[in-house]
Amino acid sequence: MRKLLVVFMFFFILPLFCEEYIERVEVFIPFGEADSLLGYKPPAYVVDKGGDTVHTELGQGAASWDVQGGKLYVTDGVDDKILVYDLEGRFIKTIGTWKERKNERKIKSTSGEGKIIKAYQSSSIITGDSIRYKPDEPKKYFKEIGDIAVDGKGNIYTITRYREERTFISDLDGKERDYTTITSGLMKFSPEGKLLEIIDKFGEYGREEIKDIDLYSPKNPYGDVIVTLSTKSQGSINVLLNKQGHIEYFGKTPPRQDAKGNTYKFLPTGKKWFEPKPKQLIGIIDKNESIEDTISIYFDPPIRSTFFGVDGEGNLYFSSGATILKYDQKGNLLARISIPSIVREKEGVSVRPMANVGKIMKDGSFYIAYHFVDGLRLIKLYIKPSTEGKVLKPAVKKE
Repeated sequence: MRKLLVVFMFFFILPLFCEEYIERVEVFIPFGEADSLLGYKPPAYVVDKGGDTVHTELGQGAASWDVQGGKLYVTDGVDDKILVYDLEGRFIKTIGTWKERKNERKIKSTSGEGKIIKAYQSSSIITGDSIRYKPDEPKKYFKEIGDIAVDGKGNIYTITRYREERTFISDLDGKERDYTTITSGLMKFSPEGKLLEIIDKFGEYGREEIKDIDLYSPKNPYGDVIVTLSTKSQGSINVLLNKQGHIEYFGKTPPRQDAKGNTYKFLPTGKKWFEPKPKQLIGIIDKNESIEDTISIYFDPPIRSTFFGVDGEGNLYFSSGATILKYDQKGNLLARISIPSIVREKEGVSVRPMANVGKIMKDGSFYIAYHFVDGLRLIKLYIKPSTEGKVLKPAVKKE
């Protein structure tokens, strides 16, 4: 078994990050055959007689990740399970393997229907109404696993495809019959790995209305979970589930919240893209009083920037291409960090970050992950103490 490593990659630091930030540590989770390591399948290339590539099958490895409560959670897209590590790269446990002797369970769902789900095993053989499993292959909850998010209580949410037993009425004789189908949905696990429920209804949006479900990235820094629904009638809808699992927000725009639960909205400025010194307006809705206040943040270009997060001190973060900008609520630029969209390994392989902008934490530290050919690298950045409170560029004066 290959050893889990925590390494400092000095050759990796200098070209990536501006001096206002420093790489504190890199957690490296290698790919391998052991149960405590991530699975990996390299890309496959189909070449014709002339030597030209006619088809490429993408490689598989880590599908998604989240950091919460001092732990790293990774979905393994090869073995379809969740692996949990500490932030020094030490393996803690696996979630998603089927422990029960029975091959089916009844699970509650938010739609109010009890769902009968069946164990999945890639080497299973279905004969008639029975399923046989090879004893050396573990049974799993997932046929396929994708996005993951962890709330403030350590509950784990993951997008997955699973076996579900349903009942239908035959058109021939009118009798009820059971059949097994593959269903996509959102599963919620306890911190210990117990499947708690299947989330298949969000308020008025149920199975008939929802076309697809995704977990929003970047993830909320305060332990809430943001779910993006693709609905038939309303298009894209974002839902925020708080740490108690209750719905706290519905809206078209993914919510940005501070540590007190106040919601921040990015408002239109009314200025044209070619006008100098654009004015960025942020609306703040008080969680307790439901009063909306508006603050004005003035800053120089880049113009096409996206507001994506607020830390525990109320500082605001904008994404502009491959750069993350940190402002206080007066519009002073406090820090700047470059996140290249593509990094090249020694072998010349291009690697992209595993999220659009990574994850900002309550304390302002920043996580981003890269999927290399030898493993997953999670990088944590933080502001140097010597630059804490320093203003790189003062706010643009109001007109």
